[in-house]
Amino acid sequence: MRTLCLTFVVLNYSKDSHCKLTGMKTDQPPCVYNWSNVPDPSTARALKLMAFHKMGTKLSQEGAYCINSFLERRHINAVAWARGYQCTIRASEDRQYTIHFSRHPISWILSNYLYHWRGDAEPLPKLVTSFANVMAANVTIMSLHEISLQPPNHHDVTFSAYLRRVSLNEGLRAVAWILALSNVEANQIKLTHRPTNLQELVREGTALHRVCLSEFGHSTAPWLSIMAKVTSAPPDEQLVTCLKSTFSNLTHVFRGVNHGTHNLITPEKRSEAYRYIDYIDRTFLNSRYALAADQIQCLK
Repeated sequence: MRTLCLTFVVLNYSKDSHCKLTGMKTDQPPCVYNWSNVPDPSTARALKLMAFHKMGTKLSQEGAYCINSFLERRHINAVAWARGYQCTIRASEDRQYTIHFSRHPISWILSNYLYHWRGDAEPLPKLVTSFANVMAANVTIMSLHEISLQPPNHHDVTFSAYLRRVSLNEGLRAVAWILALSNVEANQIKLTHRPTNLQELVREGTALHRVCLSEFGHSTAPWLSIMAKVTSAPPDEQLVTCLKSTFSNLTHVFRGVNHGTHNLITPEKRSEAYRYIDYIDRTFLNSRYALAADQIQCLK
């Protein structure tokens, strides 16, 4: 039985569960392939799906699950691996094919906001001390004072609590500011607990082999194109059905975990949020996100 650990939550309970309620987020799935089932491990090919926070992490893991199931059914000498899987890739580097997931920076900000607003058990990204230290020292880090961020209070024990207390616009300002900080700027104010940042989004979005999250709407074509990197075998009905399930549900690896945020906001509110983020970017952040969008070339 697969066991999945989340902060203070264990899904798929079992008596011999290896999960520990440590308060640390360990929602990484177990390995979905077994090298003993690979026809010839010494010559096996490996498809690597790299997706960072809110760039398609769980989607890539679900897709890898579907592809691995197909490869095993057809006895194809290849495996699919996704970032976060608790397993190593034994294929030689010249037999590994890496696909990088990325997305438009504006939709990435909103997705981050909605994900944390919905509720999590992660601590604030040191907002309490960072905001206080910057303001007390009168240090200007990327127009912090001009952007008028709402400082956290003692009730904001999680980032979710902070975002739920402040207004949508205030929350978007905080998230956009946090994610846009360079590593050097973040280190200046000792900002921690930031899962990823704009620099990493651009790095993934300008990689040689990259896909945009917006491509994975209601078509299996992107997945089949990715799978073609390691096999020319035609898809079967099981694979197509499995891949279609990734459109709306995370049913295979992350059972019961609603990671997506698309349905948390109406199309009208989404458009309003996009316009406000554009305004924040132009007015306070030196158009860092607009410049990143030009580099990445993904649709919202």
